[in-house]
Formats: sequence, C-alpha cells, structure tokens
Amino acid sequence: MRVMETLCVMTSVSDPFGTRATAAQIMAKARDVIIVESGIAALAAVIMDHPEFVNINSNQSPILEWDTAIHFHDGTEKTLNWLLALDTINFSFWPEPGSARWEVETRMGWVNGYSALAYSLKRGVDEGFGFWNAAFLASLPLQRFRYVVRGRGEIPLLEERVAHLREVGGVLQGSFHGNFAELIEASQKSAVKTVRLITENFPSFRDEFEYDGIPICFYKRAQILVADIYHAFSGKSYGEFHDMKALTAFADYKLPQILRHHNAIRYSEKLGALIDSRILIPSGSPMEIEIRAATVVAVERMAELLGQKGISIYPITLDSLLWKLSQELPANVSPYHLTRSIYY
Repeated sequence: MRVMETLCVMTSVSDPFGTRATAAQIMAKARDVIIVESGIAALAAVIMDHPEFVNINSNQSPILEWDTAIHFHDGTEKTLNWLLALDTINFSFWPEPGSARWEVETRMGWVNGYSALAYSLKRGVDEGFGFWNAAFLASLPLQRFRYVVRGRGEIPLLEERVAHLREVGGVLQGSFHGNFAELIEASQKSAVKTVRLITENFPSFRDEFEYDGIPICFYKRAQILVADIYHAFSGKSYGEFHDMKALTAFADYKLPQILRHHNAIRYSEKLGALIDSRILIPSGSPMEIEIRAATVVAVERMAELLGQKGISIYPITLDSLLWKLSQELPANVSPYHLTRSIYY
C-alpha cells in the first residue's frame, strides 16, 4: 500500500481530520464571510419542514435510494472500482460565463453536472469501456474519454480528469492488485479510516489548504466517495461503515449558495460583488477557503441546533437535504461562487 504524508493528521473521534476545529478557527479570523446564527436557526426550521425530513429524523445515517438509471451497479468489486473512477472526476461542472453547459442525453432527457458524468461512465461500461478496470484507467486515451462524455458542450477540465483517472488506475495496479476492495477491507468498516486511506494513496483526493498558517482538510471528494459506497451497497457488505457521523458537510459551491440565500452566511460587500458579477474566486485563496470553512461550520451549527431540539442528525444528512433545497432555488437567486477546482 502506498502511503504519502498529508497535511492533516488524525485528531479525535469526533473531529478526525481536524476539519471542524480548523474551520471554526478560520471563521474566527475571517474577513469576508461571517456566520449568521439567526439565519442558521431559520434554515434549520426550513429543513424540518422538508418532506423528506420525517424519514431521516433518527440517530442514524439514512440510506438513500441508489439510482441505477445513471450508476453502474453489479454489486461486486467492479462497482467499487467504478465508484472510485466516478468520484475521482466528480468536480467542476459549471460552464464558463457565456459558454454552453455540458449536457448528456439519457432516456430521461438531457441531464447535466454529476448526473451527466455518472450516466456517461455507466454508458461507457455498456459500450465496452472498462471504467472498473485499473489497467484501462491507467492508460486511458484522451480522445476515448472525450467520446465517452460526448453530448452538448464540453465537460470542463477534460485533460485534468483524464490525468486523474490514469493516476488512480496506476495506484490501483501498484498498491492494491488493481482492486479498490483491498483498501475498503483494510479500513475495517470505518468511514474515517477509508477517507484517510484514500487521501494517503490517491493524491488527487488530497483536498488540503492553508489559511494564515492554519491547515484545513476539506476532503470533499473522498468523503463523498465513502458516502456513495455506503448508499450503493445499502450500508452492507463494502458499504458497512460504523462511523458515518464523523464525516463533515461536503464543502462545494451549491451549499454556500443556499446558505447565503437564507442568510445563514453573509459575504462582505467586496466578495458579494465578485460572486454576483460571476468573477472567478481562485482555488485556495483566502476568500474561497472562508466560503468553504463557513459551509462546514454552518452545517455543524445547524446539526447542534437540531440536537438541542432532541433531533440527532448527521452532517452529511443535512448536506443532502441542503443540496436538494439548492436545486429548488428560484432562477433569480444570487449565483454560486465560481472557483475552478479539481476538489469540487
């Protein structure tokens, strides 16, 4: 097994990567983003009225129905390798301002974003491309991948995605006999240990930054990969993890949008103007890190407020509900921030 040094070390059971503590430290020093307690409380009330909330109000991570219309799933180790490939390139779908959005045609109509990516890789398997095969990934030609993700417009960061798939295929071959199941088995049913092993062995998952000397590890795609395995295998077999509660919210660009919309977080005049003008916020910049740290802190605070009402809910469950709410925002809502990143 290939193990590489990472920026963040294991800290505690409740905050395994130090993300919660360091996000709070960053928000205490933040210059362009603030947490609004009244807005968090109001959004928590909105969450409680969500039609799906009644089904997930429990001290347990709910198992979401896995959509096999867009996901490859044969219930074997091939599914694990395919999920690894999927979440290796699960990032940055927004189009450049003025450009066409990348979309893929399915039996359900045209889809974009993550759904388009998952469907493309499933369609690729149906067409004979081995997105579950380490050797195939390690030597994936750019033009072949371009064909697999064919549709309207072009998926952003095409070359970077291919490079990451090749990296993953090479690591699978060199460290795990081509089988991601070996890493899952080594985690001993721990979501936290699985995230740690993913980030130690696959550099493209190492979502790590520094803010004024404070290391922060968001590990968005690594955590989503664990959550996908959990849901795809219905919390059993390879998806049986005993510590899903330790995972944090997945800091991306849709959650901050809905948090801002409900005044749970607030931007400085300067940052708000940049976002509203669709001006790029560089990856790793102080502003961008503050946005992501605020997302983690706001979701944690919302979970605490619900806990005070006797409702125990996982941060990743709140993440799922917030993401669904973000898909229902009106067309004239303030836009999400634009950061071109391999991490989300």
